Amino acid sequence: MAAVAVKKETYVYAEAIPQELPRAIPRAIPKPAHKPRISAFSVLGFLFIGLLAVVCMLSQVELTRISTEITGVREIKGKVKAQTGITEKLTALQEENRTLKIEYERAFDLNAIEVYATRELGMVKSSRVAARTVAAAPSDYAVIPASEQGSALQEIKDYFTALAEYFK
Repeated sequence: MAAVAVKKETYVYAEAIPQELPRAIPRAIPKPAHKPRISAFSVLGFLFIGLLAVVCMLSQVELTRISTEITGVREIKGKVKAQTGITEKLTALQEENRTLKIEYERAFDLNAIEVYATRELGMVKSSRVAARTVAAAPSDYAVIPASEQGSALQEIKDYFTALAEYFK
């Protein structure tokens, strides 16, 4: 039998096989044209908010102080003790009001006034006999003619006319 020769084929690549892998292409990162700056308005805004916070805290402190003064509550060695300062003041003022009312009523007591007038000032009571009535003379009266007397409707009209003239 005859021997058959088998030809081995070799493949040749057009280019040589690279030994290293290609490097990644670096991306271009855009740089900002300028550095970011802090806005003056944002600084002023934060300062204003801080100022408002301080004012709120101070007003809360003042409110607490006034509330303590009104109610009379004070903190003593960690314990809250209710003082009766306002209650005592109220009681004293009510007592003073009562005594002043009594003095006022005594000052305007008609019997005391009468005694003072008769004894100290020498006044005497008037009698009915000493009283005289004076009759008015007819010349003391004023007569309004009927033409000058107006009705209520005419008076209202005159009032609004005068009011309108005032605002002109």
